Amino acid sequence: MDGKSRIYTNEDELTEYGQCGILNPSEVSYYNLFVNGVLQPEILYDVKEGYLIL
Repeated sequence: MDGKSRIYTNEDELTEYGQCGILNPSEVSYYNLFVNGVLQPEILYDVKEGYLIL
């Protein structure tokens, strides 16, 4: 991870925190995305199974 990417996949996962990947949004209750400790509004990102697009 270079800190400049806008698309993240399951391959970018830090496995020392677990191995669940980026879940399918239709299979979870809700998402909250924090970047550097700041909650991001939904308009700034898109989540698909296996992908996070900023």
